[in-house]
Amino acid sequence: MEMSIFSLSQHPTIGRVFERHPHARGAGFDDGLTIYAALLTALKVLAELRQLLGEDTNLRYNMGKLKIYIPGVTRSSP
Repeated sequence: MEMSIFSLSQHPTIGRVFERHPHARGAGFDDGLTIYAALLTALKVLAELRQLLGEDTNLRYNMGKLKIYIPGVTRSSP
């Protein structure tokens, strides 16, 4: 139950940021974050989320749980 409440507290901030970046997709749960976007867009989203989350909710993401997926890039890509 606590994790659900924690995640819900992030939802408005995450929603505002992703509205400003229509080519990015993502989800935040617990203290982790997943972003699916081109690298530059993903980094802009991450920077904005880190700043706004600290200002709005006084929370931080666990950077060890951060995942960025870039379209067209796989683990087997050269």
